[in-house]
Amino acid sequence: MSGTKDDLEWIKNKNNEDDVVDTGYFSRYLSIEKFLNLIVNNHLRFSRFDMFDDPIEGGTQVNIQDIVTFKDESFNVEDYNPNIVLELIEGYIKNAKSSLEKAKEELEIAQSNGYGLCLYYNENGISESRIMWNLYSNPLGVVMYIPALYLDDLLRKRIDYPDFITQGYYGRANYEDIFSTDFFTKESDSKTRFFTKDKSYDHEKEYRYVLATKETIGDTTGIYARLPENTIIDFRAHPDMPIHVFNDLKSILDKYSPKSTFNRSKLFGKDVFGNLK
Repeated sequence: MSGTKDDLEWIKNKNNEDDVVDTGYFSRYLSIEKFLNLIVNNHLRFSRFDMFDDPIEGGTQVNIQDIVTFKDESFNVEDYNPNIVLELIEGYIKNAKSSLEKAKEELEIAQSNGYGLCLYYNENGISESRIMWNLYSNPLGVVMYIPALYLDDLLRKRIDYPDFITQGYYGRANYEDIFSTDFFTKESDSKTRFFTKDKSYDHEKEYRYVLATKETIGDTTGIYARLPENTIIDFRAHPDMPIHVFNDLKSILDKYSPKSTFNRSKLFGKDVFGNLK
């Protein structure tokens, strides 16, 4: 099996069977650098899971459980009861730290076999999230919007991927309490691990597409999905973007993607009256 659009199989995350709807939109909050990269090169990037901000992304439940367990056991000698024989304490800590290092190595191997494209999904149309602006952008950032059904069709049916891609997965993220015993008793498989996130991230309402490999592919930390030349994307500026930056970015977008749109945010920025003009 290769990564061509004709024979790459896509499997939906089994923990959610709902499909994207015709009123839904995918969005992604971008820095100015990522915005320029997108419109100039006309592609979306799948990032290898060990490149994600969340350090446990893409790990199996065993990987995560080992990290949680050995991390808690890898304290300093001063944290233990002084009445216990010092040599026993030091030996226990040494073994725990060694186990933690091994757990990290196994986690990195699991992470290096998958690449993810993470999107914010709203089934009711275009909307902005103040939380997402604050967490994933700055006054120079933008958010992209694209109809969910259109992008889903592109990613799963119309784009070719490198031959080393052996499987595709897609669906909503599973937000779990990774520190609870209930999480470690749940059924897990190679597919579920690509969708597991700690519940502290549940504000993201994330929908993701995953490209999986059978082994680590050298230094390949990202895979680019080339979009058709006529792809139309709607962009919206950060609520606090200075007007001169907005005008400059709009001019650049008009040059590289004249059918796409670039609008001011509908949220109030710090310069409320400037935003109302």
